[in-house]
Amino acid sequence: MPAQLLILPALAVVAIFVLTWQFFGRLEKYHPETYKALGSPSFHGIKSKGFGPILAAILFIVRREHRCLADSYLSLISDAILVCFVLYAIMFVYVIYYVNAHHLWRKSGRAA
Repeated sequence: MPAQLLILPALAVVAIFVLTWQFFGRLEKYHPETYKALGSPSFHGIKSKGFGPILAAILFIVRREHRCLADSYLSLISDAILVCFVLYAIMFVYVIYYVNAHHLWRKSGRAA
């Protein structure tokens, strides 16, 4: 399996985590009422709060509710998270397809 099939998804995950960290910080600092309404999402709060606030933040991004806050930087971060997630999903499906296709090719006896 080519190394790119492992490196690109890993980079996408790192980008998603960095952008999400910036998203949470921006939301907490400049839009505290929205941050509290979402359940104060954070990475270190998963143990105490569960995944509810994280799920609320994901839905906030997917529904593009950030546009009503009139914060262009927050909108940029939110859109970048959404793009990275979609690209990651495409890469994930491609890797699954690639692995399965090569597995079937080897089983058929036509592999070099």
